[in-house]
Amino acid sequence: VTILVKDFKEERKKHLQEGARMMANLSAQLVSLDRARKNYEKAFKEAERALDNFQRADADLNLSRAEVEKQRMNMAIKSQQCEETKNEYANQLQKTNDLQ
Repeated sequence: VTILVKDFKEERKKHLQEGARMMANLSAQLVSLDRARKNYEKAFKEAERALDNFQRADADLNLSRAEVEKQRMNMAIKSQQCEETKNEYANQLQKTNDLQ
């Protein structure tokens, strides 16, 4: 009986350690997910702002074509960055869901 009790205590200890490790992993993943979400929100707002600036520049007949092209390139770069951060956020979300 004492051997059985000892075995159960050891098994319980292993399970508690495993549970603590899993909770630590989940907490770390939630922090990563939140960071990815904030990065995505920031990139999305910057992409929207770049699109607005390009549309304003394109409609303004007083601006040179070089300035309009500069705004178009900025819009393309910000859109690409937004897409990359969106993919990173999706990856982090999937990892978080897998850990739960």
